[in-house]
Amino acid sequence: MTVILQHAIDQLRAHARRDLQRFYSPNHYLGRDYAPIADFELTRPLLRAPATNELSAREVSAATALKDLAIYENRYRKIWDDAKPVRDTSKRNIAELSETENREIYTLLEMFCCSALSYAKVIGAPYLIKAFEQAVPTVQATPVIETVPNDHAETKLVQGVEAGKHAEEPWLVVNLNDPEPKQPWYTPARYFARILVIDDSTLLSQRDELASKVIHSLENVGIYKRGGKKSFNPATIKKALTKINLG
Repeated sequence: MTVILQHAIDQLRAHARRDLQRFYSPNHYLGRDYAPIADFELTRPLLRAPATNELSAREVSAATALKDLAIYENRYRKIWDDAKPVRDTSKRNIAELSETENREIYTLLEMFCCSALSYAKVIGAPYLIKAFEQAVPTVQATPVIETVPNDHAETKLVQGVEAGKHAEEPWLVVNLNDPEPKQPWYTPARYFARILVIDDSTLLSQRDELASKVIHSLENVGIYKRGGKKSFNPATIKKALTKINLG
């Protein structure tokens, strides 16, 4: 992470906390200014219906960015704390992450950068907009170099470019590890399901509740059944999640 991006994150955190000040007590951050759990405890309840209905658009954007930051920072620290030490050439113990762990970190960073960019635009902060506009393509559009046949490599490159196009709508980016979506809404449904599971892993064994939460997430971004008015039903949503690795 660059110094510029880290500075932008610190600035965004301060902006978001100011915008949400009416929702927490003066002691909420006492002794834990940089504790992700403090931000998570603040924002998670705010983004659940019906609490969300009481928030302004600016407050929703602030809470979303702050919550995504908390999830990223908490998981980042946990992965590095659990990293297995290895001996380098100078016989020092250093930590090494697996490819899966690196991908998980960058997936969460991607999610945060997208919501951070949206919030920066809401508050009209040029410095933050520039910082996160530069960060989003770096996180999203850089293709993963793997030993795969040329046609697969080309597909991965195209996916990276498409991800850059959807920087502010990451739920529209198809995950190539998923079965082919039978309906256009399958892709955002799968995206939100993964985000919800990151937030609450117990949903992996509570598919009905997970499906209900996915419906709410889809509605928040304006996705409804054919006709654009009626909500999906949980049974329909679960079809999109069949044979999908959610984490």
